[in-house]
Amino acid sequence: MQKEGNPNNTSEDLLLLKLVEKAKTGDKESMSAILQLFEEDILKLIKYIPMPREDANQALITEFLSLILEEPKKN
Repeated sequence: MQKEGNPNNTSEDLLLLKLVEKAKTGDKESMSAILQLFEEDILKLIKYIPMPREDANQALITEFLSLILEEPKKN
């Protein structure tokens, strides 16, 4: 029997999905790994936030993690 899902998922996609699943259970290492994966993007984005660099970094990380940990809305 074939698993459901997108057959076009790469191994990186599957790794991220597993990290998100673990992060949702409170796994700190998974949260840290997710942040490391997106560190370069976060550093690029904070340049466009009009506040001190450290505050922008913290705000972006906080919002990013809250989006990852958010439960999907049921219809």
